[in-house]
Amino acid sequence: MKRLHGGVEGGGTSSNVVLIAEDGTVVAKGDGPCTNHWLVGVDRCLSAINEMVEEAKKQAGSDPGVPLKSLVGVVALTLSNISASALENLQSQLELYMKPS
Repeated sequence: MKRLHGGVEGGGTSSNVVLIAEDGTVVAKGDGPCTNHWLVGVDRCLSAINEMVEEAKKQAGSDPGVPLKSLVGVVALTLSNISASALENLQSQLELYMKPS
């Protein structure tokens, strides 16, 4: 599978995801719902991020069987109204959430 770099911008009204190939080509873009953990809670925030990344992976033609954990190290994550320590905690939870069952 090709290596993808990605980013999630999570906001209070909507969110965006982008996946980029190593050569800089944008291979997938998408949007989603509010991912402000203060407004929707951590579980809904993580679920929305997971769904957006899954959809972007399909759009990019990436193997859906590849665990999302393989993307966590190369995905940039920004969320509205979140402190650095809370973001670090949420990223740790996201890694656990994205582990295949």
